[in-house]
Amino acid sequence: MLSDLYLVFIAIILGAFIPNFKLVAFGSIAAFIAAAVLIQMRIFTYLTTEYVFTVLIVVLGFASIANLYRHYREFRL
Repeated sequence: MLSDLYLVFIAIILGAFIPNFKLVAFGSIAAFIAAAVLIQMRIFTYLTTEYVFTVLIVVLGFASIANLYRHYREFRL
């Protein structure tokens, strides 16, 4: 249970505190593809593709929120 929380906290930190949205998006998708391949090769036996996809959605969600807030601060929309 605690290891699951570590992954979620890392996802939130990556999504919220890296200001370049493209870097987060491409890096997250590349990490998801790499993890999915390693799961299929039975290297990551403790993870499932659905769980890694959930972490990907959390990262992209917080990254988009942080990106919108950054644009709001810059342009005062």
